[in-house]
Amino acid sequence: MSLVKLCTCITALDANMLKGFIEHQGIAVQTRGEALAGAIGEVPVNESQVSLWVKDSQLEDAQSIYNKYMKQMDSDAEWQCTHCKEINPESFDYCWQCHEERSSK
Repeated sequence: MSLVKLCTCITALDANMLKGFIEHQGIAVQTRGEALAGAIGEVPVNESQVSLWVKDSQLEDAQSIYNKYMKQMDSDAEWQCTHCKEINPESFDYCWQCHEERSSK
């Protein structure tokens, strides 16, 4: 099976966060271009970005997960923990303060 490019990220940190999110859903992801991060400013910006690649047979599922991830990142929504009353980002399934599971989404 061949690999196809899913997306391009500006930083290696962004790429690896997204990679982890997608891999957690059971899709293998390969990063390309991380070694060029040190060349920022010396090479064109589009040449120093990190891209994520997936198997062509998993592209549709990966795109769906990518869209979900981007929606979560753009969301300013929050929820309040019923146990400790801490405010948490929408993307968290567990309270960052007391580690209590979110009661309802």
